[in-house]
Amino acid sequence: MKRFDILLVTVIALACSIALPLAAQNSIQPAVVLAVFDDVGENRAEDLEARRLVTTTIEGRLRADRRYRLSRQAIEEDVDRFLSARGADDDSSAVVMIRLAPRRDGSYRVELDIWSTGDYRWSTEEELPTGDDRFLIADALAAELSRELGALYPGFGRIRFANTGADADYYVFADGRYLGANITAIELPIGTYDLEMRRREDEFEHVIGRSTIDVERNGLYELRFALGERPPTVPAIVRLSDPEDRWKVLFDVSSLYTIPTFEIAGDTDEQSVMGLATALFNDVLFRNHLLGFQAGVLSTWYNEDSLSSELYVTPVLATTGFAIGPVAGVDLVFHFGGGLAATTSDFVYTDTDGIEQRFGGQGVTPAYIGTMQFGFGIYDPFRLSLTTTGFGVVEDGEPYTWIAVGLGVGARF
Repeated sequence: MKRFDILLVTVIALACSIALPLAAQNSIQPAVVLAVFDDVGENRAEDLEARRLVTTTIEGRLRADRRYRLSRQAIEEDVDRFLSARGADDDSSAVVMIRLAPRRDGSYRVELDIWSTGDYRWSTEEELPTGDDRFLIADALAAELSRELGALYPGFGRIRFANTGADADYYVFADGRYLGANITAIELPIGTYDLEMRRREDEFEHVIGRSTIDVERNGLYELRFALGERPPTVPAIVRLSDPEDRWKVLFDVSSLYTIPTFEIAGDTDEQSVMGLATALFNDVLFRNHLLGFQAGVLSTWYNEDSLSSELYVTPVLATTGFAIGPVAGVDLVFHFGGGLAATTSDFVYTDTDGIEQRFGGQGVTPAYIGTMQFGFGIYDPFRLSLTTTGFGVVEDGEPYTWIAVGLGVGARF
């Protein structure tokens, strides 16, 4: 029996919250920027020490909360200019302004402000005295700030990770975004998350387990798993891919010049074109595995003195295959599949007396397709593509195949 890297994944929901050590911040958690005003006096040693005390105490408290993605930035400009410079499209959820103003007796006035989405939310002032009391004051300010930040968000749930197998590195992702390496627990805002456990070998990631969790307010969730001594072997085809070039969905619309591989009527000069729309989903069952759909319209016609014909084929197909990306922004996909096609034919024969005889009909027939497409990005997420495909239908037990090549435009996400 094949041994799986993930032996067990369980999710347990409890209506409580327990403080656990964490090892990573993530892009799903709300971002908080600590904007520290660098304008204390002449930057004397005592001024720098006081500012460092307040800032590190606040940062330590927020990191202990395990809820935010923190960054720190020193600023010298006023609040309006700073917020305006960040722009409306900045992804930070909140900005904490920290300013210390020295007093003659050696104490400091500490000002804390919270801004969220460009709006003022909260402010407080406190005196930071000399002596040992300043440590208690700084800690109380940090605790108050933590409570006010927590009020900005609808709630969090905590997810614990329990590895009962080998002591090996693993990497956790939620909705395709990196959470951290070897983390034991993390808090996420309420919502639904598709969690993935991954291993790495030679810079390639391999999904070894998946689970969907509905995070509720103050919920506790546990994922149990057992890691093997070594990560799964990376397939050779995956090694051709740039491990940093990941996409989930691809759309493409192509216009193709088409050549029938069968003879329609003697030495007639056939003309054929095809329009093809493609939707592909990547990393479905394993890394670089594709599932998708294709639909299009193919038109083949010829026209001679006494004989003319028009054939329209409208296929709808499901495909499977694989994708590689040799370098970032470039992708090469191979996929094949089958489905059904609606056909409409119209043949017109004109005899020597000028009398026309018309034949034709409509029907539905099995169809098949194989596609190789090379795409490269022009402006994220848009791409151009070169497509080569073999398409065919089966009529009365006989296959009729066209070979096509063309250009397309699309996007990948």
